[in-house]
Amino acid sequence: MCLYHCSIEKYLPGAAIGPYPRSRFTEKQYREGYEWAERLLEQHRPADQPYGRENAVYACDSAANAAIFLEGEYRAAKTIPSFYCYEVKADLVSRCPMALIRSLELAKGDDVRTKAIVAEYWTPTTRWRYWEYFGPAMTVVRDIRWPSDGTSARIDYSADRELATRLGL
Repeated sequence: MCLYHCSIEKYLPGAAIGPYPRSRFTEKQYREGYEWAERLLEQHRPADQPYGRENAVYACDSAANAAIFLEGEYRAAKTIPSFYCYEVKADLVSRCPMALIRSLELAKGDDVRTKAIVAEYWTPTTRWRYWEYFGPAMTVVRDIRWPSDGTSARIDYSADRELATRLGL
């Protein structure tokens, strides 16, 4: 499967990305007060999901989606570093609907809703458009140009957010 990873790190083809002691996204979640959400997801990760999120390397199925993912990590940063984009490969990854992370953040305190979100995140039953793929490490196949237009990625993510709302997630 062809995946894409965007990073502030410069890698050469063949380089390994990860494993991390803690992923950049997890660090962001902890800084922003969503440690509870990350812990909840991990507590309910099914045995058939090979990898957790805490030290994961994240990728997407399009370069535009990967770019949007990375930009989200730096949303609150005062200075934005240089970004690089790569085609990557991984032996085995978990695949989950990214929009449900925001749904979970917004559902804090609603036990019924958070339980439903976590279940759908790990074992999707709905046709989602924007997926996050993650595992402990990935290998750079080649570097690619930074996507010039993230419109399709934003549309897919927005459509998934709207779908999650309609489903009560």
